[in-house]
Amino acid sequence: MKRPFYKGLALGIILGIIGTVAWNMFEFDADETIMLRDNLFFLETHMDHACGLLRYAPVKIMGITSGKIEKILLEGEPGQQTVKVQFLLMKDRAKYIARSNPNLNLKADVDPTFSYARSKAEGSLGDSYLDIHPGDPRKVGVIEDGGTIRTLNCLK
Repeated sequence: MKRPFYKGLALGIILGIIGTVAWNMFEFDADETIMLRDNLFFLETHMDHACGLLRYAPVKIMGITSGKIEKILLEGEPGQQTVKVQFLLMKDRAKYIARSNPNLNLKADVDPTFSYARSKAEGSLGDSYLDIHPGDPRKVGVIEDGGTIRTLNCLK
């Protein structure tokens, strides 16, 4: 007795869907959660050099993956370009980040109560991630959505 074609096709489609769902489950790290649009906080930072950062690289706060880099852009006039890094954080983790030091004449990390960002290497292969020093939001206030975090420059 021969099975009809549509039953085999239906079985193939069902197995394909199950396989796709299983594959996507393995794509997420154990410490990451699904980043929904209404659960995101948008921030940016400006750097002299991209420092090995890539799009979708992780953003970590005190070693905990809390977001990802969304865009890396080159801006400014020729000869005076800077790199603008736009990234997304989960809102529940963004409340721990203080405002950045508004005094541009001082280095970003002079006062540890203010937040700053820096590029750090991850692993022996040299992958980079954006590390955020959160500062103390109780003393200087929490950074706003769409705000800018000052950056420590990396070695080129």
